[in-house]
Amino acid sequence: MQPLPEHMDVLVTSADCRVEAISVKGRPHIVGFQSDNHAATPKNIESWIKSDEEWLSEGSLVDTVDMLKSAERMEEKIGKQFEVIFRNYIELT
Repeated sequence: MQPLPEHMDVLVTSADCRVEAISVKGRPHIVGFQSDNHAATPKNIESWIKSDEEWLSEGSLVDTVDMLKSAERMEEKIGKQFEVIFRNYIELT
């Protein structure tokens, strides 16, 4: 079974993901890229925590204060790693 409709081309695959990047046949300038959001900022995470506040308060083992502190501590490193991932993607496609 094809993972995509016939009008799409798979550009990048890996052992972990059959479809990491795609384009529209005949229109190679239209591309799609799939990845985890490793570039989330502390502001993003704070917003996600707030929107899931009710769910997180129901006995969750998630330490949201520690999660946010970790995001703030790792923000620069994660941003640099995402730049490398995206640059590699552009070179591959």
